[in-house]
Amino acid sequence: MPNTEVDERKDRHSAGKPGSSVNQPLKKGGGGGKFTAGKLGAEAGDLDVLDKNDPNYDSEGEEPEKPNNDTFFDKIVRGELEIASVFEDELCCAVEETHNPQAATHYLMFPKERITGLKHCGQKQEAILGHMMASIAQMCRIQKVNNYRVVIEQGKKQGRQGDYLYANILAD
Repeated sequence: MPNTEVDERKDRHSAGKPGSSVNQPLKKGGGGGKFTAGKLGAEAGDLDVLDKNDPNYDSEGEEPEKPNNDTFFDKIVRGELEIASVFEDELCCAVEETHNPQAATHYLMFPKERITGLKHCGQKQEAILGHMMASIAQMCRIQKVNNYRVVIEQGKKQGRQGDYLYANILAD
């Protein structure tokens, strides 16, 4: 008689210890069943897609889109405009502002790699901008400019040089 009780139990349960469904083989397709959370990788469902229009969307970790329009600085870097630079090295360049100077001495320093704004700056841009600040001091020593101020500008606005981050060095 003891065998019939075990046989009855096997008929009622799938496998393993009697009355247990833990550590059972996965169902076909790998999802569902007791103590499972569905198929692997389906945890977030529709949340895997980022919506840039979502008000909670944070774009700071992304690279900015490269603008299609050429700026004054892009043309100088490529060598299309022949303007004498007052300072130049492998990462940045400075030219004298002759179009609309705001002070007796007015230079524009900009990185050779286009940076559109501080919002998208990461470690690479941090190194470039730090180098640019040190280069401003070096250029001012070479040009014998004392008592100057530095104004960083970015973005598109009338009177600016385009969608390009740059520094104005102004001295009277």
